[in-house]
Amino acid sequence: MKHFLKNPFLPDSDLKEIIVGAAAEPFINDFNALGIKTIVGDSEKALQAPVRGHIDMSVMSFGSGLYYLSKTQRRIGEWIDSVGGKAVIDDENLGYEYPLDVPFNCVIIGTDFICNSKTVSPQILGVAISRNLRIIDVKQGYTKCSLCPVRENAVITDDSGIEKALLKYGYDVLKVSKGSVRLNGFDYGFIGGCSAMISRDILLFLGNFEMHSDKDRIKAFLQNYGITPQSLNGDDLTDIGSIIPLSEQQL
Repeated sequence: MKHFLKNPFLPDSDLKEIIVGAAAEPFINDFNALGIKTIVGDSEKALQAPVRGHIDMSVMSFGSGLYYLSKTQRRIGEWIDSVGGKAVIDDENLGYEYPLDVPFNCVIIGTDFICNSKTVSPQILGVAISRNLRIIDVKQGYTKCSLCPVRENAVITDDSGIEKALLKYGYDVLKVSKGSVRLNGFDYGFIGGCSAMISRDILLFLGNFEMHSDKDRIKAFLQNYGITPQSLNGDDLTDIGSIIPLSEQQL
């Protein structure tokens, strides 16, 4: 039986398994070297080419083993079910243009559900409401792309709207600048797509963390929470479409 994360993006111990998209394939060996097994999702051909391999466009986690997936990710869903989780195939059809491409792009932190309520999947939003999660509505439809949780009350974002919304709810928010993260086909990528907590005290960056223009501010912010930034390799910071944690070491 897998030890699923209770809090979808905030592990209590070292991650053991993650779901990633095809955009993460250049980093697979690096993940393996860290002892993290990767399960790679299928390409979303309905999306624009640069983000077809971004897993945060087609999979979302409620925590504790419950995942909502696009129809394309049935293979991943069957695997989740086979290891003791619960995978639900969402009826929402993904589309090429915004906002039809972002129904899965939302974030749960603790008991908060952060999303653009106008663009998120109605089915997912309904589950969040039924679970009595606090809905924090933001204007940014690419919510997960733009948001990196580091603690239940602390996040890093490169979106001013998300910053403003979360400050109202008492979050400690570090707003960083755009432009340091690469996403082929676009002018830049997003902070949430290139970073992830891989243990309680390590924030992993996909690429070289030192290449971020706000690296010193990020280091200082993380130090407040006893978190160390770690680079996955020496290449450019790259938006791979987030990682979706599956399991962690059992304490």
